[in-house]
Amino acid sequence: MAWKTCKLLTAMLFAMVFGMTGLARANLVVNSGFENGNFSGWTLTGDTSYTTVNSGSGAYAGNYYGSFGSVNSQAFLSQTIVTTVGASYTVSFRLANIANGQGRTTPNSFSASFGSSLVSMTNSSAFGYTLYTYLVTATAASTTLQFSFYNVPGYWRLDAVNVDVVPAVPLPGSFPLLAMGLVGLCCIGRRRTKSLKPRI
Repeated sequence: MAWKTCKLLTAMLFAMVFGMTGLARANLVVNSGFENGNFSGWTLTGDTSYTTVNSGSGAYAGNYYGSFGSVNSQAFLSQTIVTTVGASYTVSFRLANIANGQGRTTPNSFSASFGSSLVSMTNSSAFGYTLYTYLVTATAASTTLQFSFYNVPGYWRLDAVNVDVVPAVPLPGSFPLLAMGLVGLCCIGRRRTKSLKPRI
């Protein structure tokens, strides 16, 4: 019975180990790819001219994407996210700079922040969807994710915005060693138990 219990505990440990190391991170951003077909979940301020949620082939993923082409001053898109002080978060998004029909993109500017500045660019040339990824440690119980856009002749496209908490778990390499150690102890215990049985 003890051996069966040991095997069961070992199997449970392996399941827990590999389940923890393969945890899917939950995206904390609401309407992160604008798949609601609008800016619900976000706060949009500033110059919102030529700022829309579009559908079609311009999306990086799904059916929709944010398009930002404000011409007078910057447009701001933000969302406040509940965070834990000291916890680490991965912030990522896909950004593209689309030129107008004559190939012009400037003047333009873009910036992103999550509590602190992540990236800032001015008069960027055209480029297709590019992944931007940052590791940030939260310093408050809530943190504002904010993007700013300005693009007179062309448009910025934004899609696949993610904020994921980084799980605070021990290094994955230590789990298999722990599991193997438990198996070894069980095997030793089983041999000793057998050796103590009276011979009939």
